[in-house]
Amino acid sequence: NLDLAERLTADRELIMTLSGLPHHNTREDSDVTVSSVQLSIFKSHLSDMLDLISDPDTERLANDLSAVDLIPYSILDNITTTNLSRYQKASKLLNQIHRSLGARHSNKSEILVKFCDILNRQHSQDLSRIAQDILNELDHVSAVNNVHQANEWREEYEEEEREEEQEKKEEEEQSKRKGIGRKRKQKTEHTQNKRRKSRVDEKEEVEEQEEKKGRKRKRSTRNIQNKKGKGKQKTEHTQNKRRKSRVDEKEEVEEQEEKKGRKRKRSTRNIQNKKGKGK
Repeated sequence: NLDLAERLTADRELIMTLSGLPHHNTREDSDVTVSSVQLSIFKSHLSDMLDLISDPDTERLANDLSAVDLIPYSILDNITTTNLSRYQKASKLLNQIHRSLGARHSNKSEILVKFCDILNRQHSQDLSRIAQDILNELDHVSAVNNVHQANEWREEYEEEEREEEQEKKEEEEQSKRKGIGRKRKQKTEHTQNKRRKSRVDEKEEVEEQEEKKGRKRKRSTRNIQNKKGKGKQKTEHTQNKRRKSRVDEKEEVEEQEEKKGRKRKRSTRNIQNKKGKGK
């Protein structure tokens, strides 16, 4: 009856493991299970392994699994130190392998190969047979995967070739369009440059004519100013000549007046001298 109760407890945990439901309050059991081919292979042999592992050598199997890091030390310690039934110990070991295979970023094939290698070391023909069956199924899956992968690679390669060919055609078409566009652009630029040069030439010609007119106006203005200057000089000369003539006349008059004055003075002095002699 005790073995039956232990088996029922272990089967309950096993069923919950297969269904992906949590069955303990441990952190390991809260991991998200990811479906994979390796996990499916493991599940197909899970019930048989539970019966075969549930023997007095469960602790030896736990030590071997811990040595290759397939179970954490906490589970090893729990199995070797607590008073668990052999079915509970086997269930804990298989549940941990199940969680490792269901982990999102685990190397599932490597985990399964290591587990089968440990089963082969347990000196049990039945466990060795299960391990060999698992490896054979894994090899078959790997071969199929290799074929599928080869087909996928070939399809990807052909798709890449088609894409490269399409890109090459598009580049050629773009090059042609760019060539035509470049010729049109060059022609437009040539026409624009020609018009621009024509406008520049016209502008330079107009500026040159304006400059000639300006120089002509300057010469005309300078000639007029020179003529005005000469007329002014002539006027000034005439005025100076007239002024000098008036000065000369004035000096001549003054000189005559001065002579007359001296003459009157001499005449007066002679008269006075005569009067003095008469007295």
